[in-house]
Amino acid sequence: MASEEIEASRFLKDKEAAINVSDDEKRLNSSDTTCGFSIFRGPALQRFATAHMFVIVYGIASCFLAMSFTYFTGTITTMEKRFNIPTKISGLITVGNDISTVFTSAFLSYYASRGHRPRWVALGLIIIAIFCLLMLTPHFFYGPGEEALRLTEEYGMSESFDASLNITENNDSLCHEKNSNCVEGAGDYTPIVLFFIAQIIGGIGCSLFYAPGLSYMDDNSASSKTPAMLSWSSFLRMLGPAMGFSMVSLCLRLYIDPFKKPLITTNDPRWMGAWWIGWILLAFILTISAVFVGMFPKEMPRAKARRLKADGEEDIPLAERSFQDMLDSLKRLTSNKVYVYNMLASILYFFGYMPYWIFTPRALRSSTGNRHQ
Repeated sequence: MASEEIEASRFLKDKEAAINVSDDEKRLNSSDTTCGFSIFRGPALQRFATAHMFVIVYGIASCFLAMSFTYFTGTITTMEKRFNIPTKISGLITVGNDISTVFTSAFLSYYASRGHRPRWVALGLIIIAIFCLLMLTPHFFYGPGEEALRLTEEYGMSESFDASLNITENNDSLCHEKNSNCVEGAGDYTPIVLFFIAQIIGGIGCSLFYAPGLSYMDDNSASSKTPAMLSWSSFLRMLGPAMGFSMVSLCLRLYIDPFKKPLITTNDPRWMGAWWIGWILLAFILTISAVFVGMFPKEMPRAKARRLKADGEEDIPLAERSFQDMLDSLKRLTSNKVYVYNMLASILYFFGYMPYWIFTPRALRSSTGNRHQ
């Protein structure tokens, strides 16, 4: 009789343990901790629901994002020549990205943390892809330009006409250098507005990409591994400028209308490269990157297991966000002297870094053009 009671108690304990295990598995394998979305969700994808895999995918996506802004920096001189944009206006266009980032980063990053952060990051990448398409639209509206078409074999330009055009171009360059009114009246402001709007939209995409992405990486990795993961992500991101300038070099070697044969070479100061081609490729790869990033779960299974253990096996939902909570968080940050001083140092660094980053390609291009002349 005693043995039967022992067997019965063992059976009940085993059954209770099995129920507890199944409950834990359900909590850890819920829709919030599984990869994929809609019909693209299955057991085969769950092996990728790790922090290391997110670091790799996120780092590659940030590399492509850095490529897009580097590509803009490298092609800005060609866009200035094509649309007769003064340098002071191109500088204003360039800071449009920073303006929107400053005014939206705090708000978007705080409220994005309450939802599915990988999908917020994916939305940021899609917005950056829209930025690339907007940068492309002036070429489709205005084409390569009459001056560029005159320098092609298909236009039927003669040798004598080429010489007279060269004189005209030199006179225009003197006009641009000595008369600011000539520069301002030379171009159409519609491309300028499109470029500025594109930069504003790009800044919003950057805010949605970096803030939720870095916080997601931090929350879903062990504290001891976070510095290494951030380092690897930064390393992959820093490959973007090199790849972006390489793309600039390849695209600008092609004539602005690659389907026509130019009568001049790249050494000629009248040469205008195909600045618009790179935006097509960047928009495509950023959209593909958004799909892969958006497939990561709301919370990694291992991170949720650690959180449940810390919360006493209770799945406590994230606290609701409000505007007052955001203000309280900002107030706490401003009381942290280390954070404030580090932020001021970063601001001073960018004051010196951004002009160098923006105008160095222009200076190099100008010096190269003068040498060939």
